Amino acid sequence: MEREAMEQRWIMVKKFGASEAQIREAKAIYKKEGLDGMRRHNLKNRLAGIKTKLEKDKNSFIKYGPIARAYANLKDKEKTLEYLNKAYQQRETGLVSLRRAPRYKFLKDEPEFQELIKKVGIPGQ
Repeated sequence: MEREAMEQRWIMVKKFGASEAQIREAKAIYKKEGLDGMRRHNLKNRLAGIKTKLEKDKNSFIKYGPIARAYANLKDKEKTLEYLNKAYQQRETGLVSLRRAPRYKFLKDEPEFQELIKKVGIPGQ
């Protein structure tokens, strides 16, 4: 099942403009490090892209929600919460699904996460 899903992923990223070299690199990382390795690689690329964007224009708008999601996929509590809070400060709309999003389940008992849910105004259970 996972193998078929990854084959579909390679097709999708190619359609979205990834080069053959990028796809080969991603496949090699996946083969060596698995899904978490791919996630770390994708996060590293996303952060590098943000750095480049900010170097070109320090006032560029950066959406922090996708970064928080990437860290959540890696189960990094500290970084996930850091970027969720940055997303909150920018009033990003994706925060309304925090309570129900499976990727944030590992944070449900964290006081900082519960406080963020209250600040966003998400109703209880």
